[in-house]
Amino acid sequence: MAEQRMCPECGSPLKMVPAGVSKRTGNPYKAFIGCTNRECKYTEKLNNPSKPLPTEIEVDMATRVESKIDAVNKNVLDVKDQVEKLNQYLRGIGV
Repeated sequence: MAEQRMCPECGSPLKMVPAGVSKRTGNPYKAFIGCTNRECKYTEKLNNPSKPLPTEIEVDMATRVESKIDAVNKNVLDVKDQVEKLNQYLRGIGV
């Protein structure tokens, strides 16, 4: 059985939406892959030769990496803040 592909935007399952006619506009549309989360607007064309859609494991790994990057960025900001405070102190004592 194929592994369920997950949305790279929100992590919800993706589904194939068959071609049809919009109930809202009456315009026809081609089949596409879309997120099952109605609040997420992620879609992908079926004929798009780009890389395969990410799996749940890949989305989880990307989320973990993003979390670690956020933590590093926070640490960098903390260090910059401490350096600025040290520079202010040194200017205050005339160094």
